[in-house]
Amino acid sequence: MIRCEVQLRYEHCYCNIFFVR
Repeated sequence: MIRCEVQLRYEHCYCNIFFVR
């Protein structure tokens, strides 16, 4: 699943692919 979370390291929304266990 693709989750978009706001990271303090990046000003924009950082999207990463996470696998649901």
